[in-house]
Amino acid sequence: ALGASPRLAVAGRGSWDAFGGRGFVPADLSSGGLGSRAVATRSRCPIAGALDVIGDKWTLLIIRDMLLLGAGQYQDFLKAPEKISSNILADRLKKLEAAGVIKKAQYQSNPVRYLYSLTPMGEDLRPVMLSLVKWGGQHVEGSFAPSDAQIKQIEEKARKRA
Repeated sequence: ALGASPRLAVAGRGSWDAFGGRGFVPADLSSGGLGSRAVATRSRCPIAGALDVIGDKWTLLIIRDMLLLGAGQYQDFLKAPEKISSNILADRLKKLEAAGVIKKAQYQSNPVRYLYSLTPMGEDLRPVMLSLVKWGGQHVEGSFAPSDAQIKQIEEKARKRA
């Protein structure tokens, strides 16, 4: 369920507290969060914080491929039509794992290969990603806009994989 995931701790020198109106507030890692999974963020704004974790274009496409297409192996991500480079992919997978959005499990030892999967925190992104799919289909000319029935099929396939 949305909000059921552990919260990421905010790391940094401080932030402008736009929501509390108190001005510049030092970052406080003791105020709840994962501590060991601290993520450097620009402010205490939840939108800015979320963008600091998942807002990169490649990161969103990796999450898309995992949530909607069932991608889990390194090669799966490289096959995407956007043609992510191997070094960018490796970097984003490490960042997503460090943030607790994905986890990896070794499935082969020679050569070492991993299967990547979403954590509950990553699964919480499903409604966000589906909203982006719908928004893009409505407002980005030339983009593929799946029907509600197609989205329902994607969701059913994802549930079967889980």
